[in-house]
Amino acid sequence: EEILKQIKLNSVKNISPVIFLFCIGMSSLPIIYYSYKSIGEKDYLLDIGSAFDPYIQDGRFREWMLEMPNQTEVTNQIVKEKLKT
Repeated sequence: EEILKQIKLNSVKNISPVIFLFCIGMSSLPIIYYSYKSIGEKDYLLDIGSAFDPYIQDGRFREWMLEMPNQTEVTNQIVKEKLKT
């Protein structure tokens, strides 16, 4: 609830569009949804969390990462091992 209040406050006090970046896992879904309902289309609400996944060795990996260009064999092996668990 506090996060939603802060987003609304920052949106209202800025005339120009604000870019809000989220990197908080599944929590970003309801926060972005309710923020959008509250502030509308003026600002940008972007979930960038999974963009960092390939760079975090113990992070969450997704199967689509195997299709990314320029992946090393070591990285591909790490992803494959994570998908097994």
